[in-house]
Amino acid sequence: MINIIAILLVSIATLIGSAGALFLKLGSAKVKFSIKELIKNFNLLLGLFLYCFSTIFYIISLKMGELTIIYPLTSLSYIWTALLSKKFLKEKLNIFKWTGILLIIAGIYFIVR
Repeated sequence: MINIIAILLVSIATLIGSAGALFLKLGSAKVKFSIKELIKNFNLLLGLFLYCFSTIFYIISLKMGELTIIYPLTSLSYIWTALLSKKFLKEKLNIFKWTGILLIIAGIYFIVR
């Protein structure tokens, strides 16, 4: 039986995790390997926080749903990351990336069905 709440939670987890990756990317431009500088790097800290926060949603979704459905849904993070990168980092999405996104969506559809 498919648990809609578990699917929703893992979807939220992937979105939050992708936002975490975005902030890690932004913070990486200013990385200096000293504790003092790392603590002052807001984007880096926010990225780490978002990754940890997304894990909470992921763990709850694992508790509520089947691993064979929940784990493949983590591939949503590739879609969110591509879209967030396009929007906020002005990265280009070529035909291959769009095709990959469509294939991921198709794969998720078949797994959930």
